[in-house]
Amino acid sequence: MKELIEMFLGNFELWISIFVVILFLIIVVIICIVRLIIVKKSKKRFQNEAVLLSAVAPIMEIAEKYTNYFGEEKKQYVITRVQQFAVENKLNYDSKIVSDKIEELIDFSKKVNNKQDEEK
Repeated sequence: MKELIEMFLGNFELWISIFVVILFLIIVVIICIVRLIIVKKSKKRFQNEAVLLSAVAPIMEIAEKYTNYFGEEKKQYVITRVQQFAVENKLNYDSKIVSDKIEELIDFSKKVNNKQDEEK
């Protein structure tokens, strides 16, 4: 028994080194797994957001054909249709992002239309 204890104490530094390396590897693997999960969730969220925002322009095009309605009514129509699209396709709907995209497309349309009017 005394020999076993002396052998263990003689290799104590080796055991500590092995333990530290194993502990370090476990921590690295845990960090990598957590990062991978975060990246996958972010990727899925960005893909869903891209699909949702790609539906805004075609719906706005449809809304522009309704000549009896004006700006805010058309915007509400687009928002409602995008919400419907999100529900049908099981996408997360963020009203601020959609509203910002609609405003961005409206501003772009106004700039393009103003340039066309100036060219005439």
